[in-house]
Amino acid sequence: LLPVILTASTFPLLARLAHRENTRFRAVLERGITAALTAAFPLAVGGAIVAPQLIHFLFGPSYLPATVSLQILLLTLLFNFPTVLLTNAVFAFNEQKKLAIFAGVTVIINVLLNFVLIPAFGIVGSAWATLTAQLLGNVYLWYAVQRINSFVILPRLTRIVPATLFMGTVTWLLVTAALPLLLTLALSAGLYF
Repeated sequence: LLPVILTASTFPLLARLAHRENTRFRAVLERGITAALTAAFPLAVGGAIVAPQLIHFLFGPSYLPATVSLQILLLTLLFNFPTVLLTNAVFAFNEQKKLAIFAGVTVIINVLLNFVLIPAFGIVGSAWATLTAQLLGNVYLWYAVQRINSFVILPRLTRIVPATLFMGTVTWLLVTAALPLLLTLALSAGLYF
């Protein structure tokens, strides 16, 4: 839901600034991606830590074998959340052809890896194929947007990553202490934000 909200709120501004005010465009894009990553990091890390308890809570113990797949797929949030903003940047500059390449690269890699990994590793192989395809597709998309309008995100991660590591450590301790899931989620979210 957060990426959709970010997309809806930033696209009109990005479209207005594209080709006119590249410095402001870059600032809006960087702030939007930072906001997306501010949510994606704790969801991916915290979600991976509480995945067994979450699956048990929602679906019961018979679904616990899906834990590893969920943990792997939660990592795709790190790519998917910023992708919607990068897609907006491409649209704002009228460079939709780059999105077709992004989609094609991602789909082809995913299909090929599924053929290789599913027979050997089943659903976990499919999760790894999806994560790898998303990673490689997004490498292309980030590169494409950099060529359109260069932006910098790494310095903005200096607060997100330590906060996520702290939250993840505390979440792991809470899970290890066998606190109820909802209490663990509430305390973890409170610590992060």
